[in-house]
Amino acid sequence: MVFDEGSRSDLTQRGGKPGKAGSRSWSALVEEAGGAIQEIGGVVSARIRSSREGEVEEVHVVARGTRKPKEIVRDVETLLRARYDLEIDHRKISVARLSEPGEAAERRAPPGRVNFKGVSLRLSREGGEAEVELACEDRHWVGSASARGPDGGWPRLIAQATLDALSQQLPPGSYLELSDLASVTIADQDVVLLSVRYSGGQQSELLLGCASVGGDLQRSVVYATLHALNRFLGRFSQSPQREVILEPPWTP
Repeated sequence: MVFDEGSRSDLTQRGGKPGKAGSRSWSALVEEAGGAIQEIGGVVSARIRSSREGEVEEVHVVARGTRKPKEIVRDVETLLRARYDLEIDHRKISVARLSEPGEAAERRAPPGRVNFKGVSLRLSREGGEAEVELACEDRHWVGSASARGPDGGWPRLIAQATLDALSQQLPPGSYLELSDLASVTIADQDVVLLSVRYSGGQQSELLLGCASVGGDLQRSVVYATLHALNRFLGRFSQSPQREVILEPPWTP
């Protein structure tokens, strides 16, 4: 799930004429369009993020695994164009795919894949510290993150520690930064949803990940972070088969 902020405006009115958006407030339009996207087949939830200047910055879609993400992106583009007369850059539309029952079992880690090994969290009145361990065959990476003050932000600490471990696999001059993290309820199921900004050289991408909570929020934050980087890390590996492997949070 990749975002590219591009150089041109994300939202245009076709033919230079005012579209349907001109008849109502921008916030009302965004809210209505987000609800309309949820009518698309396979879509569970949708969220549109816009700037203060009234431009669409990102469209986050969570969908079941019954359809390909590219198909859903095309449907979102068509819906916004046909119903609201809005043109949006398809690179601004991301789709987070939820696993179907039994699908995760097919993704058990084969050789050459990154695995989640463990997470530890220490909290006190002065602050907190998190460590996350990842492994791939005979290699291990331990990432850490700390913060001062009892602000209750330990899920962000765990996500940042995971990114610290993943960053050790990137080339020099590459960075991973946690942009946003939230816990939402979708179809009566708690889900961790987050976005990660990758920066390297002149390249910048926003990656989206999600994971079902399943009773263990700490592990779920790690899985959501890994999901955001799924396949992306393969660009920097000498092995073309390298990718993050996700085990479901509800696995014993």
